[in-house]
Amino acid sequence: MDLAGLQDWLDRMDRAVTEGDFADYAARVVLPFALETRTATLSVASLAELRAGFDSWRQMLAAQRVTHSVRRATDVRRIGPDSVRGSFDSYLLAGAIPVVPPMGGTVDLHRDEAGLWRATRIVTEMANARWPIDLPRPARRAGASTPFADGPMPRPDTRGDD
Repeated sequence: MDLAGLQDWLDRMDRAVTEGDFADYAARVVLPFALETRTATLSVASLAELRAGFDSWRQMLAAQRVTHSVRRATDVRRIGPDSVRGSFDSYLLAGAIPVVPPMGGTVDLHRDEAGLWRATRIVTEMANARWPIDLPRPARRAGASTPFADGPMPRPDTRGDD
């Protein structure tokens, strides 16, 4: 898999989520699946658990009025004969306004017997410690100068309201 292949995989996963296509999403994940955040390693062992995470993420996107969920592939490296590790940056936007600061991540993909690339593990800059993820919580970065470095950004229509 090259960088364009990783970008295609990321785009297909984002599209599956935004269109509510759980079957396509689940087909691109190996169970058990590991999600490593800055505070915990979460294991998703069953299709029911994966579905709960999928539904929770979709509900969060709607509640935060996310209009664009974009992941941009930045690097891909072979880690085995049928395995790669890809790096990406994630952006959740409500129009042009970030819902949370951009976050980096990596995904380990394994090509199955049918030739489909499936995720076995994702490492993310989120600080969430529980599955399902109801709202991404960015980890505080050393030297961060933004007040949003350790949490979601306020919605533009509620900024300053108490």
